[in-house]
Order: sequence, then structure tokens, then C-alpha cells
Amino acid sequence: MPKEFSHSEDFRRFYATSVFGGFSIYDLRMTFIDLEDGHPSSQAEVTMNPLAAKQLAAWLNKQVSEYEKMFGKIRDKPLPKAKKEMEKNKPVRRKNDGYS
Repeated sequence: MPKEFSHSEDFRRFYATSVFGGFSIYDLRMTFIDLEDGHPSSQAEVTMNPLAAKQLAAWLNKQVSEYEKMFGKIRDKPLPKAKKEMEKNKPVRRKNDGYS
């Protein structure tokens, strides 16, 4: 991938709290979900060929490893106190604030 690139006119950013998907012999598919107010909302779907998916997996593993070196191990579930704080301080997102 080139080091410099530009965004297309219809480029959009999404925030996801969850992802799920599946695959066929030809491609892998991921649907990104945001749990706004406890209600799942599909934000985007990405379909890619198996090689691109494998490259994405390697890149993600590297990024997570670097993150954990800097900030410590990522827990699968937040600690009860942290979860309570996250709920208390949860940002409110509106439809047109760049996340949807």
C-alpha cells in the first residue's frame, strides 16, 4: 500500500464496538456493529479476498501486540469498576457527528 493516499469524496469513518462475519470459498465478510444505547446498529460491511483478509489479520495482530507493549494486556472483558465508569461516562453520539 502506498505511504501517501487520499480519501475519496464518499469516504466515511465508523466507530464499531463489535464485528461479526463469515466466509465462502471466494471471500471473507465482516459486518461492523456499534452498540448504541444497548441496541446493535450495523455501521458497515467489508468483503475481501482471502489473501487480503490474511494480510489484515497479520496487521491487526502486530498493532495489538504493539498496543499491549505500550499500555499493557488488553482484557477480554472490562473489570467491573471500569465497566461501571465506562457506562457512566459513555459519550452520546448524534447521527451526523462523523460516526454514522
